[in-house]
Amino acid sequence: MTILLPMEPQQFCKPFDHPDFLFQIKWDGIRCLAYIEKDHIILRSRKGTSLTAQFPEIAKAKFFSPGIQAIVDGELIVLDEKGLPSFPLVMKRFRAQSNFTIEEALRTLPALYMVFDLLQWQDESFMTYPLEKRLAKLNEELIPSDHILLTSSVPEKGHAFYQQVETLNLEGMVGKDRNSPYIPGKKARSWRKVKNFRQISCWIIGFTSSVQGQVAALALGVEQGNDTRQYIGKVGSGISQKEAKQWYDRLHPHQIQEKTSQIKKQGYYKVKPSYQVLIQYLEWTKDLRLRHPSLLKIIEP
Repeated sequence: MTILLPMEPQQFCKPFDHPDFLFQIKWDGIRCLAYIEKDHIILRSRKGTSLTAQFPEIAKAKFFSPGIQAIVDGELIVLDEKGLPSFPLVMKRFRAQSNFTIEEALRTLPALYMVFDLLQWQDESFMTYPLEKRLAKLNEELIPSDHILLTSSVPEKGHAFYQQVETLNLEGMVGKDRNSPYIPGKKARSWRKVKNFRQISCWIIGFTSSVQGQVAALALGVEQGNDTRQYIGKVGSGISQKEAKQWYDRLHPHQIQEKTSQIKKQGYYKVKPSYQVLIQYLEWTKDLRLRHPSLLKIIEP
């Protein structure tokens, strides 16, 4: 089968209603095309890199009836303890390379493949067909399982759908024209993504300071077991000049003299994790840092 690049949505500034659009969850995972040749399955990333070895439970899953040849588009996700997609967890799966780490990740971090499009069925390309027809074929033929699910589509009511996305603290939504063809490797206005600013609680594990007696930015960490904190970025937005001095006064007594391997920058001071804060952010980067973080408030003990 020819290796294809996925169709991408354009960024859209706000949710919308439209009679010609279907709305789907924007999954917080790894974009993946599955090439199904009878009982042989190859998984490829948005750049065409093979993901088959890292996600064996998906590569061994039963998508359709025996003997079917197809190409589907979807997202690989891993759920956290709340049952929500977690980008850091799916990246742990992606980074598992040895047989031992893959087997361990398979046991502790099982993956789901959320299917949302059909590009080829047997010897027939479905890419020129309207999205609605492609989804109808998937709904008819896809065999749901513990690892393979079809993404739900909600017609017309984008505002109400986005409210549910916000309530569940999901990454966002994608609105798709029900008549749109699939254009591989292209961004099209017929697909529109609306991202959701989410929230996360973090520990303050350090700070930077360029002016004596004031904090420039707070270093953020999340618990990762064994009483350790994983660095996930810095936040300066949401801190006024007055608050910058207050934060310095709070954190200065908790300084730790030892060096940290996670942050190497002049003017950085490591502190004992004594304060927890609520952070608003847009999304995770591939190196597991928060994008566009902003400080909302201190979480009282």
